[in-house]
Order: sequence, then C-alpha cells, then structure tokens
Amino acid sequence: MFRFFLATATLAIAALFVPAADEPPKPKAKVQQLKGEVNPLPRMAPDFVGDSTLAYMAEISVNLKAGQDVSFGCIVPGKGRHVLLVLLDPAGKELAISKSGVKMMTLQVEDVNANGEYKLLIFTSLMGPFTLTATISAEEELNIKALEDEIASLKQQLADAEARLKKAKAKKP
Repeated sequence: MFRFFLATATLAIAALFVPAADEPPKPKAKVQQLKGEVNPLPRMAPDFVGDSTLAYMAEISVNLKAGQDVSFGCIVPGKGRHVLLVLLDPAGKELAISKSGVKMMTLQVEDVNANGEYKLLIFTSLMGPFTLTATISAEEELNIKALEDEIASLKQQLADAEARLKKAKAKKP
C-alpha cells in the first residue's frame, strides 16, 4: 500500500514539472544591452532637473514592427545624476516620454504604431556613461495577437449572424 502511494505521489510530482504537450512554447522576447556615453555637448531637453533645460544626450536607433511592444531600462552612474527617456516614432514624433529619475529610469510602450526605425533619446543631467537594456517582443507574438484579434472578430460576426437568424426565425409564420 505504501509503495503504491509513493509511486502515485512521485508520478504526480513529476507531472508538475513536465509541460503539457498541447501548450506551445511562449515566444521569447529579444533582450539587448548596450553601454554607451552621452554626448559631451549639452542640448535643450525636456525640463527635468530643476529649472534647467540643458542636458546631455545620446540617441539610439531601434528597428520595430507595428504591433511590437518595447521596454527600455537605463542606468546612469553618478551621485544625483538624473535620466529621462524619450521614444520618437519613424516620423520623428514623440511617442512616449518617461518621468525623470535619479540613477535609473524605465520606459514601456505597448503596440507601436508603425514599421520603421524608432529613436530613443537618453537625456542626463551630467556627462558620463549609461547602460541601456531594451526588451522587444518577439515577432511570433505579433502573429499570436493578429490571430487572437481575427478570432475575436469572427466570434463577433458569428454572434451577429446568429442574432439575425434568430430574428428571421421569429418573424417566420
């Protein structure tokens, strides 16, 4: 009896660690890390350090496809060094801007609007290096989103057709 219980418990525990056969693997997000230095010439920037609008800046190009999600994390060393992130779309329009933070800041954008080369602007209050981590959703996730949207649309069309059918049957003598 004890052996049967032990064998059953062992199988049950082992099943917890084996993925289900019908579950497809999740697409992996692309994570990149970049170390760089901001430009030593101060530029006009969004007001984020007291009354000053002068800041040091770095510009990073990121190729994205419409519908992708992207997140950035930026760390800057230095006591009291502020950082602010701005994402521009391929047309140069400001898509997102982070709050100002001391030593580190993040910026997340879901479902970018177009294919193309986006620009991430990194503004800091003092010169020096930065470490940027970018996480970009995998292209497979776009296919999953598209299929989910298509299924939702088809379900709505089916519900509408069933309602019209029910209405037509109700009118029939």
